[in-house]
Amino acid sequence: MEIEGIIASIVQYRESDGIVNLLTADGFITFNAHGIFKIDSKLSSICQLYNFVSVDLSENRRSGYYTLKSGRILKSLKNVYENIDAMLTLGFIVELAKKTLDDDNKSKVYNCALLALDSIVNQGDLVTIRLVYLANILSLVGLKIDVDECVRCGSRKEIITLSFDDGGFVCRKCLGPSDTIKTPLYIKLARYIFITDISETINKVLPEFESRTLFKELYGFLCSQLDMKLKSYELLGKILQ
Repeated sequence: MEIEGIIASIVQYRESDGIVNLLTADGFITFNAHGIFKIDSKLSSICQLYNFVSVDLSENRRSGYYTLKSGRILKSLKNVYENIDAMLTLGFIVELAKKTLDDDNKSKVYNCALLALDSIVNQGDLVTIRLVYLANILSLVGLKIDVDECVRCGSRKEIITLSFDDGGFVCRKCLGPSDTIKTPLYIKLARYIFITDISETINKVLPEFESRTLFKELYGFLCSQLDMKLKSYELLGKILQ
Protein backbone atom coordinates (compact mmCIF):
# COMPACT_ATOMS: atom_id res chain seq x y z
CA MET A 1 0.00 0.00 0.00
CA GLU A 2 1.40 3.38 -1.05
CA ILE A 3 0.25 6.44 0.84
CA GLU A 4 1.30 10.06 1.37
CA GLY A 5 1.33 11.89 4.68
CA ILE A 6 3.08 13.96 7.32
CA ILE A 7 5.26 12.20 9.90
CA ALA A 8 3.39 13.15 13.08
CA SER A 9 5.44 11.23 15.66
CA ILE A 10 8.22 8.65 15.98
CA VAL A 11 8.71 6.43 19.02
CA GLN A 12 11.78 4.21 19.37
CA TYR A 13 11.32 0.63 20.52
CA ARG A 14 13.69 -2.28 20.88
CA GLU A 15 17.22 -1.17 19.95
CA SER A 16 16.85 0.42 16.54
CA ASP A 17 13.22 0.12 15.39
CA GLY A 18 10.58 2.83 15.41
CA ILE A 19 6.81 3.19 15.54
CA VAL A 20 5.76 5.97 13.20
CA ASN A 21 2.45 7.82 13.23
CA LEU A 22 1.50 9.31 9.86
CA LEU A 23 -1.14 11.99 9.26
CA THR A 24 -2.88 11.21 5.95
CA ALA A 25 -6.01 12.17 4.05
CA ASP A 26 -7.62 9.06 5.59
CA GLY A 27 -6.66 9.95 9.14
CA PHE A 28 -3.72 8.71 11.21
CA ILE A 29 -1.94 5.51 10.23
CA THR A 30 0.67 3.79 12.41
CA PHE A 31 3.42 1.57 11.04
CA ASN A 32 6.61 -0.16 12.17
CA ALA A 33 9.90 1.06 10.70
CA HIS A 34 12.61 -1.52 11.27
CA GLY A 35 16.18 -0.35 11.83
CA ILE A 36 15.57 3.37 11.34
CA PHE A 37 17.74 4.24 14.35
CA LYS A 38 20.77 2.45 12.88
CA ILE A 39 23.51 4.74 11.57
CA ASP A 40 23.48 3.10 8.14
CA SER A 41 19.67 2.85 7.79
CA LYS A 42 18.38 3.79 4.35
CA LEU A 43 14.98 4.64 5.81
CA SER A 44 16.10 6.94 8.62
CA SER A 45 16.14 10.06 6.41
CA ILE A 46 12.52 9.39 5.44
CA CYS A 47 11.28 8.94 9.00
CA GLN A 48 12.12 12.41 10.27
CA LEU A 49 9.56 14.37 12.29
CA TYR A 50 7.10 16.41 10.16
CA ASN A 51 8.55 15.30 6.82
CA PHE A 52 5.95 15.06 4.06
CA VAL A 53 6.53 11.61 2.60
CA SER A 54 5.25 8.89 0.33
CA VAL A 55 5.60 5.43 1.89
CA ASP A 56 5.03 1.88 0.72
CA LEU A 57 3.60 -0.25 3.54
CA SER A 58 3.02 -3.97 3.85
CA GLU A 59 0.26 -5.32 6.08
CA ASN A 60 0.55 -8.34 8.33
CA ARG A 61 -2.64 -10.33 7.67
CA ARG A 62 -2.70 -11.81 11.15
CA SER A 63 -2.03 -8.73 13.26
CA GLY A 64 -3.22 -6.03 10.87
CA TYR A 65 -0.03 -4.04 11.60
CA TYR A 66 1.74 -2.13 8.86
CA THR A 67 5.48 -2.24 8.19
CA LEU A 68 7.49 0.26 6.18
CA LYS A 69 9.00 -1.27 3.02
CA SER A 70 10.28 1.84 1.25
CA GLY A 71 9.52 5.51 0.80
CA ARG A 72 10.61 8.89 -0.45
CA ILE A 73 10.60 12.44 0.86
CA LEU A 74 8.16 14.76 -0.89
CA LYS A 75 8.94 17.77 1.27
CA SER A 76 11.81 17.89 3.75
CA LEU A 77 11.90 19.93 6.96
CA LYS A 78 15.70 19.91 7.00
CA ASN A 79 15.94 23.70 6.86
CA VAL A 80 13.33 24.17 9.59
CA TYR A 81 14.71 21.98 12.39
CA GLU A 82 16.85 24.76 13.90
CA ASN A 83 13.91 27.19 14.06
CA ILE A 84 12.29 26.60 17.47
CA ASP A 85 9.26 28.76 16.64
CA ALA A 86 8.65 26.82 13.41
CA MET A 87 9.00 23.44 15.11
CA LEU A 88 6.62 24.42 17.90
CA THR A 89 4.17 25.65 15.29
CA LEU A 90 4.36 22.30 13.50
CA GLY A 91 3.79 20.56 16.82
CA PHE A 92 0.70 22.69 17.36
CA ILE A 93 -0.59 21.87 13.87
CA VAL A 94 -0.18 18.12 14.32
CA GLU A 95 -1.53 18.00 17.88
CA LEU A 96 -4.60 20.04 16.95
CA ALA A 97 -5.22 17.67 14.03
CA LYS A 98 -5.03 14.70 16.40
CA LYS A 99 -7.54 16.30 18.78
CA THR A 100 -10.09 17.37 16.18
CA LEU A 101 -9.86 14.93 13.26
CA ASP A 102 -12.83 12.62 12.69
CA ASP A 103 -14.37 10.63 9.84
CA ASP A 104 -16.33 13.64 8.57
CA ASN A 105 -13.49 16.15 8.36
CA LYS A 106 -10.30 14.06 8.08
CA SER A 107 -9.42 14.94 4.49
CA LYS A 108 -10.04 18.65 5.09
CA VAL A 109 -8.02 18.71 8.31
CA TYR A 110 -5.20 16.97 6.46
CA ASN A 111 -5.30 19.50 3.62
CA CYS A 112 -5.16 22.37 6.12
CA ALA A 113 -2.14 20.81 7.82
CA LEU A 114 -0.43 20.27 4.48
CA LEU A 115 -0.96 23.89 3.44
CA ALA A 116 0.41 25.08 6.79
CA LEU A 117 3.46 22.82 6.49
CA ASP A 118 4.13 24.06 2.97
CA SER A 119 3.94 27.67 4.12
CA ILE A 120 6.36 26.98 6.99
CA VAL A 121 8.86 25.33 4.63
CA ASN A 122 8.61 28.42 2.41
CA GLN A 123 9.37 30.62 5.44
CA GLY A 124 5.88 32.01 5.79
CA ASP A 125 4.83 34.20 8.71
CA LEU A 126 4.39 31.84 11.67
CA VAL A 127 1.99 34.09 13.58
CA THR A 128 -0.28 34.16 10.53
CA ILE A 129 0.02 30.43 9.91
CA ARG A 130 -1.02 29.53 13.46
CA LEU A 131 -4.01 31.89 13.42
CA VAL A 132 -5.29 30.87 9.99
CA TYR A 133 -4.88 27.15 10.69
CA LEU A 134 -6.72 27.42 14.01
CA ALA A 135 -9.57 29.42 12.45
CA ASN A 136 -10.03 26.80 9.74
CA ILE A 137 -10.02 23.93 12.22
CA LEU A 138 -12.68 25.73 14.23
CA SER A 139 -14.83 25.91 11.11
CA LEU A 140 -14.27 22.20 10.38
CA VAL A 141 -15.44 21.14 13.84
CA GLY A 142 -18.58 23.26 13.66
CA LEU A 143 -17.32 26.22 15.68
CA LYS A 144 -17.05 28.78 12.90
CA ILE A 145 -17.49 32.35 14.10
CA ASP A 146 -20.37 34.25 12.48
CA VAL A 147 -18.71 37.26 10.83
CA ASP A 148 -21.53 38.16 8.44
CA GLU A 149 -23.70 40.17 10.82
CA CYS A 150 -24.49 40.92 14.44
CA VAL A 151 -25.51 37.62 16.03
CA ARG A 152 -27.92 39.43 18.34
CA CYS A 153 -29.93 41.53 15.89
CA GLY A 154 -28.74 40.69 12.37
CA SER A 155 -27.40 44.16 11.62
CA ARG A 156 -24.34 44.53 9.39
CA LYS A 157 -23.60 48.06 10.57
CA GLU A 158 -21.30 49.32 13.33
CA ILE A 159 -19.82 45.93 14.23
CA ILE A 160 -17.56 46.66 17.20
CA THR A 161 -16.84 43.42 19.03
CA LEU A 162 -16.85 39.64 18.90
CA SER A 163 -18.78 37.60 21.46
CA PHE A 164 -17.51 34.06 21.88
CA ASP A 165 -20.45 33.24 24.12
CA ASP A 166 -22.79 34.08 21.23
CA GLY A 167 -20.44 32.84 18.51
CA GLY A 168 -20.06 35.95 16.39
CA PHE A 169 -19.97 39.68 15.80
CA VAL A 170 -21.92 42.17 17.88
CA CYS A 171 -22.95 45.66 16.79
CA ARG A 172 -22.84 48.86 18.81
CA LYS A 173 -26.58 48.79 19.45
CA CYS A 174 -26.39 45.31 21.00
CA LEU A 175 -23.21 45.89 23.02
CA GLY A 176 -23.64 44.49 26.53
CA PRO A 177 -22.01 45.54 29.81
CA SER A 178 -19.62 42.57 29.73
CA ASP A 179 -18.59 43.07 26.08
CA THR A 180 -15.23 44.65 25.22
CA ILE A 181 -15.02 46.90 22.18
CA LYS A 182 -12.44 45.70 19.64
CA THR A 183 -10.36 47.78 17.25
CA PRO A 184 -11.52 48.09 13.61
CA LEU A 185 -8.41 46.16 12.54
CA TYR A 186 -9.30 43.27 14.86
CA ILE A 187 -12.82 43.12 13.41
CA LYS A 188 -11.46 43.25 9.85
CA LEU A 189 -8.95 40.50 10.61
CA ALA A 190 -11.56 38.20 12.17
CA ARG A 191 -13.84 38.63 9.17
CA TYR A 192 -11.01 38.04 6.72
CA ILE A 193 -9.74 34.76 8.17
CA PHE A 194 -13.21 33.23 8.40
CA ILE A 195 -14.48 34.18 4.93
CA THR A 196 -11.31 33.78 2.84
CA ASP A 197 -10.00 30.41 1.66
CA ILE A 198 -7.02 29.07 3.60
CA SER A 199 -4.99 28.65 0.41
CA GLU A 200 -4.92 32.45 0.18
CA THR A 201 -4.74 33.49 3.84
CA ILE A 202 -2.03 31.04 4.96
CA ASN A 203 0.63 32.80 2.89
CA LYS A 204 -0.18 36.35 3.97
CA VAL A 205 1.53 38.45 6.62
CA LEU A 206 -1.32 39.61 8.85
CA PRO A 207 -1.09 42.30 11.58
CA GLU A 208 1.01 40.75 14.34
CA PHE A 209 -0.55 42.22 17.48
CA GLU A 210 -4.14 41.60 16.40
CA SER A 211 -3.23 38.14 15.10
CA ARG A 212 -1.64 37.11 18.39
CA THR A 213 -4.61 38.45 20.36
CA LEU A 214 -7.19 36.74 18.16
CA PHE A 215 -5.22 33.48 18.16
CA LYS A 216 -5.18 33.42 21.96
CA GLU A 217 -8.89 34.14 22.15
CA LEU A 218 -9.83 31.58 19.49
CA TYR A 219 -7.74 28.96 21.27
CA GLY A 220 -9.52 29.71 24.55
CA PHE A 221 -12.85 29.41 22.74
CA LEU A 222 -11.85 26.07 21.23
CA CYS A 223 -10.73 24.67 24.58
CA SER A 224 -13.89 25.77 26.35
CA GLN A 225 -16.14 24.27 23.71
CA LEU A 226 -14.31 20.96 23.27
CA ASP A 227 -13.00 20.66 26.85
CA MET A 228 -9.40 20.20 25.76
CA LYS A 229 -5.90 21.63 26.11
CA LEU A 230 -2.87 21.33 23.87
CA LYS A 231 0.62 20.81 25.29
CA SER A 232 2.05 22.44 22.15
CA TYR A 233 0.16 25.65 22.89
CA GLU A 234 1.58 25.77 26.39
CA LEU A 235 5.10 25.35 24.95
CA LEU A 236 4.47 28.12 22.46
CA GLY A 237 3.41 30.38 25.29
CA LYS A 238 6.60 29.69 27.28
CA ILE A 239 8.97 30.15 24.36
CA LEU A 240 7.34 33.11 22.64
CA GLN A 241 6.11 35.24 25.54
